[in-house]
Amino acid sequence: MMLKVMRSKPKNDQILCNATCLVANLSTSSEDQGGLQELLSCLCEIMKSDVKGSALLVQISRGVANFSAFPQNTDKLLQHLPVIVYKFLKSPDNIVKMHGMRAVLHLLSKKPSNTVEELLRDGAGDLLTNISRLPGVIDAIQTSLLTQAPSRSRPSFR
Repeated sequence: MMLKVMRSKPKNDQILCNATCLVANLSTSSEDQGGLQELLSCLCEIMKSDVKGSALLVQISRGVANFSAFPQNTDKLLQHLPVIVYKFLKSPDNIVKMHGMRAVLHLLSKKPSNTVEELLRDGAGDLLTNISRLPGVIDAIQTSLLTQAPSRSRPSFR
């Protein structure tokens, strides 16, 4: 039923928004990923379309970010990384940007080489700029780096 609604491209954006919201919520369950593959494909098709409403784009980006958390979806979502960058990371809506960052970071953690290769074509600057604007992120990264490479140390002989 949900698939039928999403594929029918209803004229009322609220119907599609509600359907994508439900899919985004369902996409958080690791047990259901196998059964949600058609919905993921449909969500990607909607993502590629000319989405006008910001509420709908929030739900789509949230769904994509949720799906990206699971390794079985990585290859499919990597195919759509240019669209994720264009529609989400470059969005004027901050919530959409954040979900876009979530998606890209999940992909980066699962397939770093492929993700970086695509981001170098377009999106690396947007990702880094958006990350740098998140409160506390740079400090957290610096703290993490300092645990591995302290700012003070004794002389060493390597």
